[in-house]
Amino acid sequence: MDENIKNSASQMEYRSGSGETPAKGPRPDTVKIVAEMQKREAMASAVYKFLARRVTGRGGEMLMRVAGEKSVNAETLSRWTDKKGKAPLLKVWGWRLLSRLFGSSFVISRLEAGEAEARPYFAATADEIPEAASVSESGEKHRIQLREVINLEGLRGIGSIVTGLYSAVLLITGSLAGFITALNDKRAVAVAGFCTGVAAALAAAVTGYSSQKAATGRQRPAGAAFSAFVLGVIASVLLVAPFFYGGGAWGSMMASLLAAAAVLALLAFFASVVRQETYFIVFVEMVLMTIGVSLAAMLAVWVAKAWFGLNG
Repeated sequence: MDENIKNSASQMEYRSGSGETPAKGPRPDTVKIVAEMQKREAMASAVYKFLARRVTGRGGEMLMRVAGEKSVNAETLSRWTDKKGKAPLLKVWGWRLLSRLFGSSFVISRLEAGEAEARPYFAATADEIPEAASVSESGEKHRIQLREVINLEGLRGIGSIVTGLYSAVLLITGSLAGFITALNDKRAVAVAGFCTGVAAALAAAVTGYSSQKAATGRQRPAGAAFSAFVLGVIASVLLVAPFFYGGGAWGSMMASLLAAAAVLALLAFFASVVRQETYFIVFVEMVLMTIGVSLAAMLAVWVAKAWFGLNG
């Protein structure tokens, strides 16, 4: 929730409780809230238009319809703000970037959550600005339509890049655990782990490219592949770096798992937003699965060494 909305709403409540006789026409604090509402509607319109061009069929049509209604809302509110409803370009660009990195579901869910949070403040202006009530109510209708778009287009997945990165974290941590069990040379483990990390980053890039190309709509698979590769390499460096410094191999493995937990904390945030699940539950689930894969890799290597008589 924007602080200026909260502050304006608080001032409205204070003046209302103080028994002040409202002046003719909306108060300045009310106009401030409506101006924020207008900016939100204009920004949402611009973002949904962008997403509509990336999704074909009924889902794209619904997004375009919602974008059109948001634009009309922004224009309607201009009567009270004396300003043309212009979308903040920097914020629109940021949402567009996030949609490319983490999928349309994430962007839709975040915008939707912001609207739900702001709706009570906007509804409070209805006594002075009748149009504010209808704009606020339209947000609920849009919420239902946007949820339908997510289900219709199969966008509930957390985005190909996030999925690829999560797979990369599982692969790298599992491989490092297996290498430690199989090898006695820590630096050899580091080099092997880094090679595995690069391969995992390439796999994430291929996953991003394939999923974007197969998806409906006019996607840009090359951009998704490049983003996935760069983020995959960064994650690989973070996970393998502890093995290039002093300390024991198992201590380095613990540091690598802590680095993995930091990466998973970020991925869990995006996943929880799209799935509409509790962040802590999603995060713990990811961490436990990562630890489980590492333990399974260690056990598999230990069994293989025992089977082939390599323990000595």
